[in-house]
Amino acid sequence: MTCLKVSLWGSRSARFRDWQKGDYLAFIVDKAFAGYAEVTGEHYRSDECIWDDCLFPWRIPIKFRQVLAKNDRIPILGGVRDILISTWGSRYGWGILNQRVLVNSAAEKIVSALSERPNSLNQYQSNMQQFLEEANQQRGNGKIKKSTAHSKEFSEIEVDDSLEKSITEDSTHSRAQNALIKLGKITGCSVWVASNDRNRSFHGKTLGYQCLNQLPNMGLNDEAARRISLIDVYMD
Repeated sequence: MTCLKVSLWGSRSARFRDWQKGDYLAFIVDKAFAGYAEVTGEHYRSDECIWDDCLFPWRIPIKFRQVLAKNDRIPILGGVRDILISTWGSRYGWGILNQRVLVNSAAEKIVSALSERPNSLNQYQSNMQQFLEEANQQRGNGKIKKSTAHSKEFSEIEVDDSLEKSITEDSTHSRAQNALIKLGKITGCSVWVASNDRNRSFHGKTLGYQCLNQLPNMGLNDEAARRISLIDVYMD
């Protein structure tokens, strides 16, 4: 919704180097295609705060061509997944996560499928604030408190080297888990997060948010089930 409001797409990294004017960017929301936009300018970097959950300093101008209402969105599972697999193979989820370019007939089929659905772009633009608030509530964060980037008290704290290393390793581990969780959800899998990690916070949300609350019954003994429950990310 923020991208629609400001006509920008943002990222933490400069992944837009090969993007060109006229390219299309398809948006996926809750495992379904929700619309697409056209790239209208060159990428650039800015520290202006636009998104409320992250800075996303690398930006590229876009213009939405179509936005689908919730009931009109196209699930990834089914025909669309077949199109993606025909180009990217069974690892199509990584293609989505890394925003790889989909070309030729596969891209045309996706755009055609979207274009056949009713276009609710005007409705979303006319009721932008309402939809922004709904999206924020659905994300589960409520109103996010903005924190200052620097404070005197924090700058005077001396961080032990071993603690700093531990924090870095912890962050890297959580980032890897978060990527696997996204991959599982995008590909329609039920996702289990390790019982000792599911309440760990990453970018404002717990890793276990909207994941399985308990492991499926696999007919294993208690010790085997306990060991499996500690697997970083399990997909079914």
